[in-house]
Formats: sequence, C-alpha cells, structure tokens
Amino acid sequence: MDFQLDDIIPKLILPVFVMLIGILVIKSIELSKKIKAGEFNGKPRRNTPKIILAIIFSPIAILILYFGFTGLAGEGISFIKGIQSSDNIIASAKHLINDCEKIGDKESYFRFSRKCLVWDMVDNKLSKAHYLLIPYGLPAGENDLEKMIFIITEKENIYRGSYSISDKAAYQQKAKICVIKWPEKEPVGMFSVYGKSPPEKRPVKDWDEIGGLSAEIKNWIVEKADIHK
Repeated sequence: MDFQLDDIIPKLILPVFVMLIGILVIKSIELSKKIKAGEFNGKPRRNTPKIILAIIFSPIAILILYFGFTGLAGEGISFIKGIQSSDNIIASAKHLINDCEKIGDKESYFRFSRKCLVWDMVDNKLSKAHYLLIPYGLPAGENDLEKMIFIITEKENIYRGSYSISDKAAYQQKAKICVIKWPEKEPVGMFSVYGKSPPEKRPVKDWDEIGGLSAEIKNWIVEKADIHK
C-alpha cells in the first residue's frame, strides 16, 4: 500500500501540537499543586521568590513551545506547498532529459549543496525516495529557489534467477536518473542506480520478487549531498 506523506503530514500537525500543549498544561497543573502544597523540587517551601518564578515560568514555557512548534509547522506547510508546485518545475525540466542523455555519466563524481526534488516519471509523481530524504532535510520547499532535480526516467527489472519451489522470478531494479541544476536549467547527466538484490531465500510465495529501489536511490543522493553534513 502506498502512503502519500503530502496528504498525511498536514493532518498530523494539529493533533501533535494539541497533544504537546495538553502535556504541558497537565505538567503545569501538577507543578502548581506542588507549589500550593509547599513543595517545589521535593523541598519544603522556604523561598517565596523561587515559587513566584516557578509560577511565571509555566505559561512562558507554553508560549515558547507554541511559537516554536508553529514555526516548525510553517516549515512543514512550506514543504507541502513545494510539493504542489513541483509539477510545473518538472514539466519544464523534462525538456532537458535528452541533454542529460547526451552527457551520460561523465560527471559521476558530481556533488551538490542545495535542496532537491526527486520525481518518478514512470509513476508520474514524487518518488518514494523523495520522502525518504526528509530526515536529512533535503527535500525542497516552496522557498528553496535553487534545487537539484532528480528525474527517474526509466525503471528496468533485471532478471536474477527464480525460486526453487514456486518457480517465481527474482528481479533487481535499475533506475535511470536525469540530474538537473535548477533554476539554471543545467543538465548534469544521466546516471544508473541499482536497487537491492532480491533475497536469495524467502518463504514460498505466489508472486515474483523485486528488490527495493527507493532506499538505494535515497542513499545515492545522500552520498552526493553536502548540505546534510
């Protein structure tokens, strides 16, 4: 089953924020009860100024976390808007695929230090590899004018054998990826990335086995990126 993070993330922002505020409110109430009972940090009440500071600190902490979290939410929303605007960029970038083909993989040692966009032209949507780059801070948002665009132009299943009992085939995938500097519209080249090899052994299944590709594309991009270091 395919999960689209661009649909899921906006729905998670509000409930997560409400949950965090709820936890802070509960902790603030517990702190207030301790103060009223004459205890603060496990010690008898001896210093009134410290108690006053503790009372003031709770709502301030909530406000700090609120603005901090809404700032993060803003980054998330920016990322989603970036996804929505990617169609126009890809439509223009596709015209450079032939130029990538002509260059080939001569620049296989290229590096980049900007955010990126990974588009699967076979499935006509953002690649799963794009979402796997989120923990590295690499996916481009709407405010990232400079991008490195990775367009998966082809995916080929390479036969690696068949399983002894089911007689089902085992394949390793190979992707051809066109890399373009944006907004310069400068083709970098066309590169091949191989997916994981299919497992040598598996439980008996009634379908072919195809090794994963998205994680290997993600790893390849991360190796080329300077921005995450």
